Amino acid sequence: MHNRREQPHHLCQFAFHNQARFTITMRPLLSLLVTVVLLFQPVASLETVPANSNSATFTLYDNGSSHIGIEMEISFDQFHSYVASSNVDDITPSEAFAIEMSSHIEVSKYMAPKPVIATRAYREDGELITDFDQLLPNDSTSQNRRVYLVAEGLEFVWPFVEYGYNQTVSDKVVPPTPGAGPVVLESLSETPRVFRVYNMATEEEANAIIETALSKTGDGALKRSTVGSAKGVDGGIDGKEDRGRTSENSWDYDSPAAKKMIARSFQLTNIEEDDGKRDGLQVVRYIPGQGYNT
Repeated sequence: MHNRREQPHHLCQFAFHNQARFTITMRPLLSLLVTVVLLFQPVASLETVPANSNSATFTLYDNGSSHIGIEMEISFDQFHSYVASSNVDDITPSEAFAIEMSSHIEVSKYMAPKPVIATRAYREDGELITDFDQLLPNDSTSQNRRVYLVAEGLEFVWPFVEYGYNQTVSDKVVPPTPGAGPVVLESLSETPRVFRVYNMATEEEANAIIETALSKTGDGALKRSTVGSAKGVDGGIDGKEDRGRTSENSWDYDSPAAKKMIARSFQLTNIEEDDGKRDGLQVVRYIPGQGYNT
């Protein structure tokens, strides 16, 4: 095994717009704000090179980091030896690989005693690494893979890399949207972490979500966007109006198109879909002169 140090992350925010002056967003999933901007850009899918090499070279990073990477080289036999050398019963190849890689780079976890040991390792396209072949370069770029270590109890964080960087998401993580192609993340900001998401929904799905919002009446209808929460005169919890949010918004929890978007958001963030972590899809309408400051 060889390593070489390179040349120093984590609230993520995903943003996307459609052409009808609407923004569709989803509230935090485990403190991860997902704001969805619908842009349609077909992108060629990437395929993995057949397993024809006995060794793989990749760059190892802490979860969500774009800096301080270490170049690693391991063989097929080494990858599979990590399970045998582990003292943990019933350990998977994925866990054994992550644990072994933790000895080569500092793994972060807030307030946790050092050293922190990772239990999962993800590829740059969002795939959980379970097999040696996933460490081999893809045939469209021949670039070495990037591998990110995630400590137990934490979620995978998409790295920023650099402004304008485009990362195609593995179709094993988020299946390509019919008629739109694979999902692509474009890096916009490192702090806060913001990405523009391409091909998250079809134009038909986006229009269906907008029509649902426009057709709602009563408490669910589009109304002035608010911030935070405060106790109202009737004892209920109400949001407060703010001059930084002059747009209108509503929430879509159960329309067919919204459910698809919510499911894809869980997939994109590599978080297991769970009703306890689900909020709803927020639809924001702007007219000239209005805005929605976050």
